[in-house]
Amino acid sequence: MEITLPGLLRQVLLTLQSPREGARHVMALDLPLNGRWTALLLTAVVSAIASYLSFYFLLGAIPGMALPSPWTMAITQTGVMVLSALAVYRIGRWRGGTGNLGNAVILMAWLQFILLCLQVVQVVLMVLSPLLSDAVGFVGIAVFFWLLTVFVTEMHGFRAPGMVFLGVVLTILAVAFVVSIFLAIFIGPIA
Repeated sequence: MEITLPGLLRQVLLTLQSPREGARHVMALDLPLNGRWTALLLTAVVSAIASYLSFYFLLGAIPGMALPSPWTMAITQTGVMVLSALAVYRIGRWRGGTGNLGNAVILMAWLQFILLCLQVVQVVLMVLSPLLSDAVGFVGIAVFFWLLTVFVTEMHGFRAPGMVFLGVVLTILAVAFVVSIFLAIFIGPIA
């Protein structure tokens, strides 16, 4: 894979057309583990900037609506991506998968880059056509679940993508439940 913007965009199209092949190309990159972590952190920060711009266009025009801090967004995005990579690796291994941490990290970075490309399109459409922007947002959610399922299946050598998808959904629900309990205990009910 060419690490230039045109080369990355060609790889995005390849991944969307053939996710398993795209995942194999990304995992085959000759990057050391620290390079893979750097890619993950870079996509997290750039994604946080794009999210901040999205919120700015969406909420900035609403009087009285406070925008989240870009620092908070960057830290949150980075934390979510690091935990996602660790979960993809550890839960997959727990369920009999053969993937390694380096591949989990680079695949999560790659998934975030693809979502970032969709997010850029969504931000541009927010200005031009809010209805189309909303449609791209829904497409982004579907692409996230589809690619995450295929990437985990390919990385760990699983044979049943349906079961992987179920595992992804159950993991997300379990994490959301734990986070909601944590927030209820430490932050308290929202009055």
